[in-house]
Amino acid sequence: MRDERLKGGLFRGERAQPRLLAVRSGGERQDETREQIAVIEWARWSARLIERMCPLESLALTWLHHIPNGGLREKKQRTGRTGQLVEYCPAGQRLHAMGVTRGVFDLLLPWRTELYGGLWIEMKAGRNQLTPEQRQFNTAIFQLGYQTAVAWTWQEAARAVIRHLALDEKGARYAPVPD
Repeated sequence: MRDERLKGGLFRGERAQPRLLAVRSGGERQDETREQIAVIEWARWSARLIERMCPLESLALTWLHHIPNGGLREKKQRTGRTGQLVEYCPAGQRLHAMGVTRGVFDLLLPWRTELYGGLWIEMKAGRNQLTPEQRQFNTAIFQLGYQTAVAWTWQEAARAVIRHLALDEKGARYAPVPD
């Protein structure tokens, strides 16, 4: 049904479909970074598509953003007080001092509903599950009034955003999310 609406001029003013990096080939799951990039691209594209019909939802999609917790950082070595080599990570130390916290989910959609203050999304790859810190964050943030979702593909994350913003109920014509 949605494909037929697309043919009816949904993309007026759009030059081309966005390059969705996370499309799976051969049934393999792409890594978490590519999936996250794809959901952000989908959100930016959808924001432009629904701007006239749902301007506030469009604004929320525009501000869907990544929280830079985790990730690999370069380690360095120095000689410690006892003369032994000690590994340390200056970038990690600086980020920790700035408030980077283990367990915080990857994405935040700043959109208040009647029930929730916003939507936090954790992106996972392969067979990964929530870490103990992420389970703690999930429980705490839910108690504070936020909705949470865990997604292994950009499509799952996009569907969580669609549900949270209630775009289907509003008849919004957002960017397609293939099954």
